[in-house]
Amino acid sequence: MKKTDLEKCTDEELIRRLRDPEEADKERITDELMLRYKDLVRKQARHLTILGGDTDDLIQEGMIGLFNAVRDYRPDKGAKFSTFAYNCIYRRLLTAIASASTDKNIPLNTYVSIWEEGKQGESALADMASESAGPEDQAVSSETVAEIETLIREELTEAEYRAFGLWITGLSAAEVADILGKTSKSTDNAIQRARKKLQRALVERGIRK
Repeated sequence: MKKTDLEKCTDEELIRRLRDPEEADKERITDELMLRYKDLVRKQARHLTILGGDTDDLIQEGMIGLFNAVRDYRPDKGAKFSTFAYNCIYRRLLTAIASASTDKNIPLNTYVSIWEEGKQGESALADMASESAGPEDQAVSSETVAEIETLIREELTEAEYRAFGLWITGLSAAEVADILGKTSKSTDNAIQRARKKLQRALVERGIRK
């Protein structure tokens, strides 16, 4: 299948081909899915640096989350791939932030680049995705992820929560404003208040310094 043909396929069509044991072009299909969502990973990573971590390191972690989404997605479960991918990326980023906040886990900045412009194929990424901390470290990270998610819900007003939630999907403040039917200024203010509240709350709870 040519690259131009791949671009015409929906996400779900690509996944179905990827699951076909007779498909001979699986690496290029995986590359296509990874490239489609790379910008989303970058935007989420940049936005979530307010919770801790380095942008480049979080991008790498987000790409692992995206790879996991490509690997684990099942079309028969009902959800769109885009929704599933967003959740996998978001949870991976929160886990990376939580891991970076403990001394027991490997610092994010020790990871090497494993995916650059979709050129390196899936083998290196698969190796990285298969690596995990021990059970004790995973429990620490999971607890901190849950704490961060609870904090996001508890600290923000409904308006801030809705604006921040849409913003971290990769939308601009103007796009969020259009969706919510608010002015760009009020939406941007809500996002900035949310950022400041979360930064302060993370420090107060000892999740980040």
